[in-house]
Amino acid sequence: MSDIITDFFIKNGSVTEDERPIYKYGAEVLISTITGIVSILLLGVIFGYFLDSVIFLLGFITIRIFTGGYHATTYIKCNLTFILCFTAVILLNRFLPERFEFSISVILLIIALTVIIIWSPIENKHKPLYGNEKTRYKKISIIMSFIWSGISVGLYFAGMNISKFISITLFSIAVLMAVEKIKQKFQKHSEEAN
Repeated sequence: MSDIITDFFIKNGSVTEDERPIYKYGAEVLISTITGIVSILLLGVIFGYFLDSVIFLLGFITIRIFTGGYHATTYIKCNLTFILCFTAVILLNRFLPERFEFSISVILLIIALTVIIIWSPIENKHKPLYGNEKTRYKKISIIMSFIWSGISVGLYFAGMNISKFISITLFSIAVLMAVEKIKQKFQKHSEEAN
């Protein structure tokens, strides 16, 4: 599909043959991103969590883009991880006891904010951060996390059930950050051992 899109731009003269790899990569990322978003929305519709899926996407994307975190090795694995993460958020939201909803939400928010403040942004070897990008990404990720945390707490006091869902979504971002940190540590240890 990415080849077809790239060929289209080359035939129309918008892109030169030398630019093919760049535009092919861009098309692959675009297709993968659209696939992930549509998959989450479809799962939301199928399981009766459409509003939750929209909130998940808004919260997850607006924070994760700046925090970094686990990166899969293929687009398929990336989308499967994204779908698994959304499914886990739905299940946790559904099965965590309502009696302790506020306490659980606050604990999850504290964990998420702590991880984001300490570790963000987590660089990817394929997408290094240059100059002041690291500082800028850290500030943005912290600000966005506090905004979403505030929204979560505010919605709780407004009596809206989506509050816990937002807290779990932020926690899922922190989990993906922790997974990537552990992965990087093992890779570094493995490289040093060789």
